[in-house]
Parts: sequence; structure tokens; C-alpha cells
Amino acid sequence: MMAINRRTTLIKLGIVGLFGLLAIAVFITNDRQRATAASSGPSPSHTNAPGEDNCTACHTSFPVNTGGGSVQIVGLPQNYLPGQQIAVTVTTSLTGAVVYGFQLTAIDQAGKTVGTFALPSQNPAQMQFMTNIVGGKNRRYVEHTTDGIIPTQFGSKSWTFTWTAPNPAAGKVDFYAAGNAADGDGTNSGDYIYTTTVSTSPGSSSLVTVGGQVFNSDGIQGLRNTTVALTDPNGVIRTTTTSSFGFYSFGNVASGPTYTLTVRSRLYRFAPKNLAVMTDLSNVNFIGLE
Repeated sequence: MMAINRRTTLIKLGIVGLFGLLAIAVFITNDRQRATAASSGPSPSHTNAPGEDNCTACHTSFPVNTGGGSVQIVGLPQNYLPGQQIAVTVTTSLTGAVVYGFQLTAIDQAGKTVGTFALPSQNPAQMQFMTNIVGGKNRRYVEHTTDGIIPTQFGSKSWTFTWTAPNPAAGKVDFYAAGNAADGDGTNSGDYIYTTTVSTSPGSSSLVTVGGQVFNSDGIQGLRNTTVALTDPNGVIRTTTTSSFGFYSFGNVASGPTYTLTVRSRLYRFAPKNLAVMTDLSNVNFIGLE
């Protein structure tokens, strides 16, 4: 009888222990899910731009822009040129924070996103795109991912991406960003939120000339009747043919954008060239590849 009772007790203890392990597993899983939800990036339209809230809508522990930290947008010139490619860096800072996040948008005076964003090739990706409609206007956002919240230096985290200005120009463009300096506990409490805005306006774009010479593989003899193509950031292609000594030229090229130059020949291959055109260029030469 005592043996049976003892066995029954052991079975009960085993069942209790199993439920205890399951409860712990459920707790850990839920905690990880909360942490993931908090770090995978905010929902769109929290940059403090017109018609938007900022991240204090969820992170309510402190008023916006308190605690001694900041979010900054760096790299934008005072004036942009149509189609100009600009490296933009967003930095969220606060001494003592554990993880950092951000969200940014760029809008014209009507509240619509202008220009295009391009993200660097990263594995795993540290930034992502989001979209939303605000006041009937389409808005696009750049923000952090789960893998983009860990700082590379104490007290701050930076993210760099490329903004290509609209072509044609779209007037004054306002950049809005919100940053989150968080304590990393996986909840919405204890985090500081910061906002900022920076503007850039269209500058004057001059017309320049781009030209050069196309050579055979020894780099001495110019190739005649060879097709050269100039492609702008919008995919518009202009073509010309080389002269008797291999010279080519494109006139009335708008300065500012980055163009792609390619050469097509039956005799040789040519490596394309990507050029940020700011002034007249007369020596963009090509040498045939074997």
C-alpha cells in the first residue's frame, strides 16, 4: 500500500513539474514575442510630420524630446539638384540607452512623398520600407529592422541610406524623423522619443557637356561609328555615334544627377561608367576589353 501511494505521489509531482516547465516555456515565448514586436520597427506614420503622431503614442513614459538625447538627420544639402543622389544619415543618441530605432519620411509641401529611397545591401538588413496614406497622400518611410537596433558605439546608433531627389524638382522638401532610445526590456515603458525635421530646396541646375573618346583594346586607336548611350536616373536614354577618330559628345546635359554611360560595339566589350555630372566633362574615355 505504501509503495502504491509513493508511486502515485511521484506521478503527481511529475505532472506538476511538467506543467511548470510548460508555463515557463509559454512565459519565455510571450516575452520574446513582445521584444520582437517592440524591435521590428514602428507602424508607419509616426515621424511627427504633418498629419502624423510620433512614437510617444505608444512609448508614454516620458514627454517627447526630453532626457538629454536626440535624433539627427545629416547629409542633406541646403539645395538639391534634380535627380541628385544624396547619402542621408539618421542618428539616434542617448547615453545609457540599450537599443535604438528610427523612422523617416520626406514630403513636399502638399504632404506627398517625393524622391526615392534606396537602402544599402546588408545581411541581415538593418533598414526597411513602409508605406501609408496620410491626408489622401501616399507616404513612404525608412525605418529600422530587428537587426538594426544594436548600437555600434556607446550611446548612439546611425543608419545611412540614399535619397534621390525628384526630377524635375518638386520645390521644398521636408524630412521628418523620430528616434527611439530604449532600455531594451521589450516593453513600451522606460523609452525616450525624439523628433526632428530638416529641409532642402531646389537649386539651379546648369546645362553642361559630357564627352570623350572610345578606343580599341590598345588604347591608341579611336573607334569610329560606335554607339555611346547616356542614361539619366529616370531611365531616359540618349545615344550618339563616335566620329572618325572615336570622339563623342552629349550637349545640354543637366548637371547634378548621376548618369550611366555605356558603349556598344561589335568588336569589343566596354565597362559602363557611372558619373555624378556637376560640370563639363571632356575626357570620359573608354578602352575596349579583350
